[in-house]
Amino acid sequence: MGNIGFGEFLLIVIVPLLIFGTSRLPALGDALGKTVKNYKREANAPDTINVTPKSAVIEVKAEKDEKGKG
Repeated sequence: MGNIGFGEFLLIVIVPLLIFGTSRLPALGDALGKTVKNYKREANAPDTINVTPKSAVIEVKAEKDEKGKG
């Protein structure tokens, strides 16, 4: 497992060439590279989802407004 021979490697190279052709293969490789790069960036990014209930946000804003007026 993990060892691929020359025949398998050749098959992996030839099948995409036959399916997509030589003109579209560079564009597909570029798109795949960008996809992997974006996935890695998003997987390592901190979560920034705000899970505060709306009622609590409204109360905090009202308190700030009252302090600013007084």
